[in-house]
Amino acid sequence: MSRVRALVRHRVVLIALTVLIGAWGARPLLIAGLTAPDSSVWGRGHGDVLMFRRGLDETPRLRDTLRWFTGYWIGCNPFWRPASSYGIWLMAHALGWEHHDRFEIVAAVCYIAACVALLLLALELTGRPGLALLAAALFAIGHVWPLGYWLTSRVVGGIVHWVFIPDIWLTLCVVPALALALRGRIWWALPLTLLAPMVKETGFVALLLVPLFLSLIHI
Repeated sequence: MSRVRALVRHRVVLIALTVLIGAWGARPLLIAGLTAPDSSVWGRGHGDVLMFRRGLDETPRLRDTLRWFTGYWIGCNPFWRPASSYGIWLMAHALGWEHHDRFEIVAAVCYIAACVALLLLALELTGRPGLALLAAALFAIGHVWPLGYWLTSRVVGGIVHWVFIPDIWLTLCVVPALALALRGRIWWALPLTLLAPMVKETGFVALLLVPLFLSLIHI
């Protein structure tokens, strides 16, 4: 029993378990990505996908994307998400807009990475491997109905479709920033914190961490 406990406490084992749990939580994306190669804007019928398509049609060249810093983002909504817009723009040009199945795989990988980031943050905060793994597991599977209504917000629920990938990218900015700050790597944490509001407008809340991080530099 002591050997089992020691093995579970090993960081590599914890990360491997979190990857498996995250993959299970991301199964709607993985299933869609691996079994629906023809999943298109018409097949999925999601309004945001139509909006993305119109935004991409309006920015065929890289220089056309500069308008995102002064106006609307990739779609028609008055949100400010230039970083997310570039991510989706790059996915569309690199993978092909018609291959939404590949977008689902990208979103699933990012989601699993977010689960691992949360594990490492919880491990840094608590120093207790079991509690850290539990936190990551709740994040990974919390969107599954009905748990999603009890344990998590829409950020986790967004894993059911790739169009919510800005929520996942926002998590990948804030959570690693906190973990890096706790380890004293402030200059690594600051860029991620400043990137957060460009990923999604709710990321402006993360800017409240900047004064805290700057104060830690002088300690």
